[in-house]
Amino acid sequence: NSLEFLCDKNDCATFALGTHSKKRPDNLVLGRMYDGHLLDMYEFGVTNLKRVQDFSGSKKKAIGSKPLLVFLGETWEQDTKYERIQNLLTDVFRGPRNDKLALTAIDHMISFTVNDEGKILMRSYATEFLHSGSKVPNLGLTSMGPHMDLTVRRTQAASEDLWKTACK
Repeated sequence: NSLEFLCDKNDCATFALGTHSKKRPDNLVLGRMYDGHLLDMYEFGVTNLKRVQDFSGSKKKAIGSKPLLVFLGETWEQDTKYERIQNLLTDVFRGPRNDKLALTAIDHMISFTVNDEGKILMRSYATEFLHSGSKVPNLGLTSMGPHMDLTVRRTQAASEDLWKTACK
């Protein structure tokens, strides 16, 4: 109830909560709201965290820039739980919707990969456009952080009826 109250008061459609306790160390909870109520919520254990400060190079982002989101691995399409997690990650990281997007506005990329153990590997890269000899430039990637491995701990998914209603 208090989570729904805070999200409604601050007009938040998505939320992130980081906690640390003896029972659940390095915990990250991501969730979203629909019609003033909790739609779904996923709890992740964070391991192998590399902060932005651990990387050298430029980390500047242009105002209003959006990340390019990349989901690698067959698991994103084969497992319903990971399909919903992909949908949540897209909602959290995509930013405002635009009808048109300039290629130069994409100045960073976030990659999500599911490995054989079911961990989600999140990696962030700065992009640069390299000369290609044609109108479309080549894209160069430089690690910029943060990088982290996410293990799915607990889930509270929406019911099928509520999910269908929210997707409309």
